[in-house]
Amino acid sequence: MPPSFPVRSPTLTLAPEQIAGQFDLRTLPPDFYADPYPYYHALRQHAPVKPMPDGSWLLTRYEDILPVYRDHKACSSDKKKEFGPKFGPSPLLEHHTTSLIFNDPPLHTHVRRAIVGALTQRHIAAMEPGLVKLVDALLAAMEAKGEVDLIADYAAAIPIGIIGNLLGVPLEERGPLRDWSLAILGALEPVLTPERAVAGNAAVTDMLAYLKVLVAERRAHLRDPNVDVLTRLILGEDDTERLTENQLLHQCIFLLNAGHETTTNLIGNALHALAEWPDEKAKLIARLSGNAAIGTAVEEFLRFESGQSHHDPGGRRRRHQVAAGVAHHHRHRRCEPRSGAVPRSGPAGRRPRTESARRLRLRHSYLRGIEPCAARGAGRPGALPGALSRLRARRRACARRPRPLPRVPASAGAGLPLSVRSGTLTTLTSAGSNPMTLPLRLLVPVLMFALAACSPAPEPPKTSSAAPQTVAASKAPAALHEDGIAWRKDDVDAAFVAAKADHKPLFLYWGAVWCPPCNQVKATLFNRQDFIERSRYFVPVYIDGDSPSAQKLGARFNVVGYPTMILFNPDGREVVRLPGEADPEQYMRVLTMGMNGARPVKDTLAAALSGGRGHAALSADDWRMLAYYSWITDEQQLIPQKNVAPTLKRLAQACPAEQKETAVRLELKALAAGASAKGAKPSPDAAATARLLAVLGDPRLVRENFDTLTEYADKIAGFATAPKSPERGRLVAAWTAALDRLVADASLSTTDRLVALSAQVGLARLDAKDAPLPPALLKTVREQVARADRETTDPYARQAVIDAAADAMVQAGLLDDAETLLKAELKRSHSPYYFMVDLAEVAKKRGDKAGALDWYAQSYASARGPATRLQWGVRYVNALVELAPQDAARIEHAAGSVIGELDPVPDTFYDRNLRALERMGRKLGDWSKDPVQRAALGRIRGQMDGVCAKLPAGDPVRAKCDASLRAQSLKA
Repeated sequence: MPPSFPVRSPTLTLAPEQIAGQFDLRTLPPDFYADPYPYYHALRQHAPVKPMPDGSWLLTRYEDILPVYRDHKACSSDKKKEFGPKFGPSPLLEHHTTSLIFNDPPLHTHVRRAIVGALTQRHIAAMEPGLVKLVDALLAAMEAKGEVDLIADYAAAIPIGIIGNLLGVPLEERGPLRDWSLAILGALEPVLTPERAVAGNAAVTDMLAYLKVLVAERRAHLRDPNVDVLTRLILGEDDTERLTENQLLHQCIFLLNAGHETTTNLIGNALHALAEWPDEKAKLIARLSGNAAIGTAVEEFLRFESGQSHHDPGGRRRRHQVAAGVAHHHRHRRCEPRSGAVPRSGPAGRRPRTESARRLRLRHSYLRGIEPCAARGAGRPGALPGALSRLRARRRACARRPRPLPRVPASAGAGLPLSVRSGTLTTLTSAGSNPMTLPLRLLVPVLMFALAACSPAPEPPKTSSAAPQTVAASKAPAALHEDGIAWRKDDVDAAFVAAKADHKPLFLYWGAVWCPPCNQVKATLFNRQDFIERSRYFVPVYIDGDSPSAQKLGARFNVVGYPTMILFNPDGREVVRLPGEADPEQYMRVLTMGMNGARPVKDTLAAALSGGRGHAALSADDWRMLAYYSWITDEQQLIPQKNVAPTLKRLAQACPAEQKETAVRLELKALAAGASAKGAKPSPDAAATARLLAVLGDPRLVRENFDTLTEYADKIAGFATAPKSPERGRLVAAWTAALDRLVADASLSTTDRLVALSAQVGLARLDAKDAPLPPALLKTVREQVARADRETTDPYARQAVIDAAADAMVQAGLLDDAETLLKAELKRSHSPYYFMVDLAEVAKKRGDKAGALDWYAQSYASARGPATRLQWGVRYVNALVELAPQDAARIEHAAGSVIGELDPVPDTFYDRNLRALERMGRKLGDWSKDPVQRAALGRIRGQMDGVCAKLPAGDPVRAKCDASLRAQSLKA
């Protein structure tokens, strides 16, 4: 820890230019620890890019720091060259050069992925009860003591509890953790004293010995990898990418250390600021009932008085010459960004110098919102969480349980550790992965409890008991996934204008409440902290298919299938259609490529197919963008549907030899497109079959391409091999073995594992459609569906999971089981009318026409939203025509009901709406054979004519409306 100096800001005797000229990070003056900001101010004014005596550069300006954080190709976090001379061959060297934070990809990326995967918003929310108990216990213990140390008794105890819970460290074994952490982090100070070296090495040795036992016990008794970080690290991504034992142990040390100092300082700084200005604390408490006050205040505490006064002790090494400010940093030289040096008072870059000005700045923070700064993570947007207000429910709990704070001695302010007052030189952060991510997500309720403990109980709100419950029930589903993403839902044109003005990409999501893949995206992507953080850097637009003018917008952007996700550049050109069926990690990589200045995919495709200079200029990311482009939602934007398969095959052949994995994905996509084409017939291809067998034998390639290999298994196998041939037998056996691994792969979502299960059923039926399935496969289907039903609690995830589970059962012929599952879900689903259609299909397969029509009728009656009701109503009419063609009265009544709900405005007759009406018109045209049916159809068309007559005569949509129920017969 830094030496004990006065905490009040010193009166500097040197002129600012002298301070900047003499500043040396390795020989800091004593008063720097008390208040580093005058020094940073002088450096920003007179030496913003300052060479240090050891050959490194010190950066203190936002515009210089930002490129260092963002340029991962030019800047390295690897610290082996810096730490080798400092630590020598020692446990400290081994730890700090193995740790996630001081390494570059692939180790950094692999470990970070494993950690973040267990820290989605859903999992963080599940940790709340434990956090509540922890804070309550700490407050109770403080109250019992009477006189307390806010740091030791409160701020420092919280991160130990949180991280200990994440790794499953038993409560009774957490005693040494903080001392070990401080000793290991203390060795990162600019000057390593012999005492610190001895203490740090001993701490690493002791910690490794303890963790070896913990890891061995966890290997023997694995826990849920979606919740337990240690289990995720043990399992790894797959067999080829698991961490070595040594890497695993050091990542555990990193996790245990990561949040201790930083989070302790943040909590301490925040409480100190509120204690220093009690009137500002009172104003903040008075606004705790608002939706954003505490969230923005917590972020601003981070900005206003950082938990680290300077950043990244090892610096970042430049891999090649790059300009930064007025200086050039050469290969292997280090850049040392200082987050605490970044101006903390807005664009002007001047820190408030007076108490009144600083108070105004603090008040502005939680009343009006925060400003961007380097402390929030300027590297990958996932570095620090922005949606800290996600745990709002804790606010009410805090307000209901006010507790008097134990007496704090008058000397508490002066006695606080200096790092609490003005930051510390110790930090573990680097661009791209900030260990403060974990504890900061939980800082909102922690500070809430602290504020409530210091405050009188608020008056209970004077509202009725019934009305709020209704409002809460209607808003609950939206809050689950949209809190944290600033979706634009109103004026899409205004959103494009804003994107251009702010020079931001625009992300357009087209979906529907009932759609299972949409709910899958919400459950696996939109709730990810890295996606939420990334959303700050684009303009997110959500078009719900049932919203006003949605279908017209769908036609404008040529989107039909739900979900469709498109990234536009700031000028409004389409960059890429994003793959909703991909793994979230793959999705985030494609999104990142698109946001990092990728050219529009139309230009990339043209260059890839040109074979000339344009082809040679394509980067690996350009090829990967083509491989992950959502061809199934392209809607012939790039090429006609009939040309998709041959075009993808050309791309696979043209892909550079060094990009084998991308070529594999392109070829698989080509095979899927060819096998799915209308009228496709088996086209045996020995070479393609051999390549498929090679892919299926590689677990890494199977995992990378699981979406295509599960969705199109039977189609591709049936397309590439001859029926009942030995080649098909070998291919099906290899494919089934690969699917076995995917079904058991806990890193995949439950829905994706069920789709893999359905693929196994499809392969089993490929050459024997009506033959009984093997009993072992039927048992697996039942067991996997039961597990999925039992373990899935998130309402969005369930909408996708139950749909996939029912599909697997229906394919397996387990109709009774599927019916039982679907009926039970009607009581839980936020869109039960979707599952009523599935129930209708089950009844139809069983031969129960009356039962099927009853479920179709119920689904239409229950459907919500104008576009959805139209689609469900048309489905009901078409089912009546198919299953009860003799019941003309019922058919006429159902069709009349659908037409009677149409809003006679032009925006109604676009896209999915118009297609649905045309389908109904063709079906009815084929149906009307006898005089009774023809008369019914005439009356139906007459009713439709009345709706169309209300449209403006000169509007082109009028003609589309008139023709919709007179569409050409399906049999014409």
